[in-house]
Amino acid sequence: MTWQQMETMAGNGIDVQSHTMTHALLGQATTGQLIYELRESKREIEKRLGTPVHFISMPHGSCHKEFAKTANDYGYHGGCTSEIAYAEAQSSPFALPRISVNSQYNLATFMSIAQSSPEFVNRNAAARKMKRIIKNFVGEKNYNRAYHLIYGVQENTY
Repeated sequence: MTWQQMETMAGNGIDVQSHTMTHALLGQATTGQLIYELRESKREIEKRLGTPVHFISMPHGSCHKEFAKTANDYGYHGGCTSEIAYAEAQSSPFALPRISVNSQYNLATFMSIAQSSPEFVNRNAAARKMKRIIKNFVGEKNYNRAYHLIYGVQENTY
């Protein structure tokens, strides 16, 4: 997405929030790298779009052990993981689950998501568990290398 596209979105009432500077695996980052990813992404978006950045979506749901404290220190109010679920009152603001909406969903699927249908999350529970098992078995870094290879995404490394 280009800055011009983001400016158009922001000009039409859509919030643009952070997803880090380099799409790094935050769980693999040093504290210094975590600070860079959080601080610079927020700074750049706010400077270019003139809108406040209060939330961050962790690339691939990868979470650094100091994420919540560091994100809070740099002015974030919360962050999203890649956990497929609906946020609840007891959800941590720095570990919010989310529902990814993609172009393969038809209107009925989108409506079930928008209406907080538990059936949607339940249908995806098996895939979510399998992803977690594989990631734990091969390690986060290897899992994401395979993901990038399969989907043709250029991997960021430190």
